[in-house]
Amino acid sequence: MDIIGFIRELGPWAWIVGGLLLLAAEIIVSGIYLFWFGLAGVAVGAIALATPMPWQAQVVLFGVLAIVAVVGGRFAGRRLRREPAEAFLNKRGESFVGRTLRLTDPIVRGEGRTAHADTFWRVTGPDLPAGSEVRVVEVRGSTLIVEPVAAASQAVPQPAG
Repeated sequence: MDIIGFIRELGPWAWIVGGLLLLAAEIIVSGIYLFWFGLAGVAVGAIALATPMPWQAQVVLFGVLAIVAVVGGRFAGRRLRREPAEAFLNKRGESFVGRTLRLTDPIVRGEGRTAHADTFWRVTGPDLPAGSEVRVVEVRGSTLIVEPVAAASQAVPQPAG
């Protein structure tokens, strides 16, 4: 028996088997395109099992579903990449800008330390005692540039009341 005869004998199950093989290949090969083609193949097989159709219609349906899956997957991927948590993945210090922290060590001659979670951060700013609240205004490398919270709140105009 030749391969084409075997595929004909499988009928719609050929689409399902082919789709599952593409999904399995996605695990081995980098990228994500095989995943979308595999989904389209499985979907065509399921539709062809439910509704008998000629092989030409199945091929057209596969093409349409593959295009829809790839385009839909790209849009979904873009939306997922816009998550704010990933924005600071390799720039952890920049995620502190605007936050209020408490000094663990005093700032003496412009240098001190603060802690957040399990990490100590070098800070620079005006001399302040340990325990003072500071707001991070900038990040330079691994150093947080801070200002006293009182100075930061005075810089913001207060509404007349």
